Amino acid sequence: MRNRISTLFVSAILFGFQAATAQTTTYNVSAQDIERGYVTEKISLGQFAIPEVSISGITYTPNVALPVDAKIADPAKPLVQIGMYRKKPFAVVRIPAYAAGQGSGIANRVGTFSITIKEQPQSMTPKSAARTTNDPATSVLAKGTWYKIAVPATGFYKIDYNFLTAAGLNPANINPANIRVFGNGGNMLSEDNAAPRAADLLENAIWVNDNGDNVFDN
Repeated sequence: MRNRISTLFVSAILFGFQAATAQTTTYNVSAQDIERGYVTEKISLGQFAIPEVSISGITYTPNVALPVDAKIADPAKPLVQIGMYRKKPFAVVRIPAYAAGQGSGIANRVGTFSITIKEQPQSMTPKSAARTTNDPATSVLAKGTWYKIAVPATGFYKIDYNFLTAAGLNPANINPANIRVFGNGGNMLSEDNAAPRAADLLENAIWVNDNGDNVFDN
């Protein structure tokens, strides 16, 4: 069971801005609090916007066996997502629980840490005010021949001769050098219209091996 001690800091900012808040919570972690290599905490927010999250005061239980479902990572670099439940915003913070140990398969397990959540002051500018946009003049979808490919899980994928044939394409008509992959990660869009987001599909890095002949063969 995690024990937590919370401290809330509030500083008022006048002249058209709401109050800025910073909340620090300290946790004691046991092995039962770790799931798939992470300690996960749900923290209430004052506004629906991604806050600044910092991890400090980390202590470790040294040289424990690394679980098969966990990976070595830096606990000071958490993963942060926001959501809304019954019109109340919250953040889900996932802290890597295992840092590098003395050797292969050995790790240092997080024992205690503190999370500081800092929410930026929200402007009180009327919602009717004009908003700038970075929308492109022409989408990348305007050119080329496009195919939608499902990605069921995070990982590496290979597009080979058999894959294209099964999709009803003729690989002989495809120059591998012309293949490009675009996608924005498949994550849910924020409910906050002011949150930053990509204005178009983003190009993903790929590696092409065609034996140097620009022919898509077996």
